Amino acid sequence: MITVETIETKIPKRYLFGMTALCCFLLALRFAVFSYETLDYQDFIRPWLRRFREGGGLAALSGHIGNYNTPYLTLLALISYLPGEGLFAVKLLSVVFDVVLAFAAARIVSAVNDDWRYSVWVFAGTLALPTVYLNGAVWGQCDSIYGAFALLAVGSALRSKSISAYVFAALSLSFKLQAVFIAPAFAVFLIAKRVRLRDVWVFPVTYLLAVSPAVIAGRDFAEVMSIYFSELGTVGESLNYNSSSLWAIFWRAEASPELETVGIASAALLCMLTIGAAYFNRKRLDNRTLLLATAIIALGMPFFLPHMHDRYFYIFDVLSLTLIAISPYWGFAALGGSFASFLAYWAYLKMSWLLHVSYGARALIGVLAALALGYAYYFAKSFLLEREKLPALQTLYIGDEIMQIKTLVVGPVQTNCYVVTDEDTLDCAVIDPGAESPSILDYIDEHKLRLAAVFITHGHFDHTTGIDELITERPGVPVFINSRDLATADNGDHKYAPSEAVRAVLRNYDEGDTIDVGRLRFGVLATPGHSEGSVSLIVAANRNGEPERALFSGDTLFKDSCGRTDFPGGSMEVLQASLLRLARLEGDCEVYPGHAEATTLDAERRFNYYVKSATSEVRLR
Repeated sequence: MITVETIETKIPKRYLFGMTALCCFLLALRFAVFSYETLDYQDFIRPWLRRFREGGGLAALSGHIGNYNTPYLTLLALISYLPGEGLFAVKLLSVVFDVVLAFAAARIVSAVNDDWRYSVWVFAGTLALPTVYLNGAVWGQCDSIYGAFALLAVGSALRSKSISAYVFAALSLSFKLQAVFIAPAFAVFLIAKRVRLRDVWVFPVTYLLAVSPAVIAGRDFAEVMSIYFSELGTVGESLNYNSSSLWAIFWRAEASPELETVGIASAALLCMLTIGAAYFNRKRLDNRTLLLATAIIALGMPFFLPHMHDRYFYIFDVLSLTLIAISPYWGFAALGGSFASFLAYWAYLKMSWLLHVSYGARALIGVLAALALGYAYYFAKSFLLEREKLPALQTLYIGDEIMQIKTLVVGPVQTNCYVVTDEDTLDCAVIDPGAESPSILDYIDEHKLRLAAVFITHGHFDHTTGIDELITERPGVPVFINSRDLATADNGDHKYAPSEAVRAVLRNYDEGDTIDVGRLRFGVLATPGHSEGSVSLIVAANRNGEPERALFSGDTLFKDSCGRTDFPGGSMEVLQASLLRLARLEGDCEVYPGHAEATTLDAERRFNYYVKSATSEVRLR
């Protein structure tokens, strides 16, 4: 089986040790406040645990206890079997999901930015967020549970894992109704084809399984399924309940049907505009714009809706931290969200104002405006880049030549070695003889071909090991490689060190060079990033008057992926520029990569995350 060579993550041990120590410290801070009791625990959680103990634990799910949905009540029922009052267990449960939440946030980051440092810092940053720390360890609330599942759903959608996205979304909703704050984002995921409509059946099935313990215990099925609808009548009469929503600014305004309608309509309009922008720019959607759209929705919904409570910005607070995967400058969004929530949490936990939550609302207005402008800017930047085209390399179209391409998979890492032949003259070129030279020569001899040149896309061993034996059997055949990938006395790691026989026929080629093999003309494109001297080769032939182009991309571009950049001389930033260069070639062509199956340039423009990210080129600086 041939697999695509993808970017690997290798975290230095010292760095990993330091971050582990930091995370342990953040967890230790949580245990230090486990004995603190809030009024919510005293008035609600403790009486619920008492009723579960008196009712036989899980058997008590048959009755009406608390105003939470079945999954969380099931966990409380299990906690009721433990000795002690339950405060420690309730908070420990939330802290465990703090860690799951941090993992989910880091997973989102890794889908947007392959630099492992961002994922590691977001993992630790999530544990350090005041919202997360105060909510679970101090307050003893369960927002980390539904929040973790919500972020796992987003991360799955960004990876095009449709079924798991629906499963996690259903689990999130089964714990808390506030999961609806990301529900409209699934319309954007559908537009981007990251989730499939045919998989939506997974959502109700998962939800039914999550609430089934109450039904099994004997509670009425209709009552179990309608619990959220029954809660809608208990939202209260005030426009705002200590949250940093829009209505915190108008805190003197009395609730009225008209104002409630304004809030609901505003939230709906924001979602429609976000989804509409995604639809009209659907070919430009990538993981960065999808993450921005999700953040806009997660913030806009509780910001505009009436009757919001202090903890309803929980999902956005964590999502805002993941935005640094797009650019570190988006860190201000996390600061604004944390500031707004901290004011609300302070007011409840200390029963006094640090600052009125209206200041938090004003901060969120700035964050929401910046997110909307950034969302529009990314699309506009992508649109302008699409209008720029590189030359079509018409000089490669020569006449009525017919080209044949033979793929030989060679070596321990299954490198694609290509034999490209002018069928009229029977001259051929071998591209990347990574191993098994006898097999390559057998093919050449069997078809009575004349080896005219050897082309090397880059100097790594899996593309060069067979050169020596090939030249020994075919002396005098020129070998072309970019000189930046030749080993020197000072720098030999992951570069090609030719033998004396090969050195005698070695030729340097670089950007703009052309080499003729029979009547085929190969053009050289410099595409560094995987290595310093990586090149791609483009060749064209005409068949029945129609031009046919082939791009040999080495390890720069793969089907649905790109080359790794963790070898010496590798650079993700440089590789992105090379991917942009290839994506902007005019027209379509067949792409023959260094590993795995062939593809087309149009397919990679549409579906390859790394190519789409490179063409977006939308980092705010």
